[in-house]
Amino acid sequence: MNALKFSEFYEGNFEDIGYELYFVKDTDNKPMYIGISLNSIWHRWFGEGASHMDTNASGNLFGTSVIGQVIERRFPDSWDWMIELWTKEDCLTELGKILEGRNTKRINIGIIEPFMIKEFMPIYNVMHGGGGHEDPLTTKRLDDAYKKIFE
Repeated sequence: MNALKFSEFYEGNFEDIGYELYFVKDTDNKPMYIGISLNSIWHRWFGEGASHMDTNASGNLFGTSVIGQVIERRFPDSWDWMIELWTKEDCLTELGKILEGRNTKRINIGIIEPFMIKEFMPIYNVMHGGGGHEDPLTTKRLDDAYKKIFE
């Protein structure tokens, strides 16, 4: 497993040695998002097509997915968030007891991802983690605004 600040990850100065899963945590170490890439994790985040973030004509990053939009809204603080890059073997080690008795040689990262999401319950994974697409920062501001209006 390789842990990088999000700003370091963006720069791309790391050796990609077969990482397949990424785990985003905020500066308080709260799990924010877990995802996978069958090719390059960096490209999944910043490449063309179905990436989490893209660059506008002015050269500014913007979010194209829920987690990308969260990171954009939290700039510049989100530059200090951590992104952990995991290999399949890292995940299997972490999930040891949970996957006990299964033939792990036949398990691919697509099968492992939901187990990792259930294990860590990141805020922005909805399908497997029961999380929601609410940004806690935005939700608190809205809650405060509603209290002022309706009290």
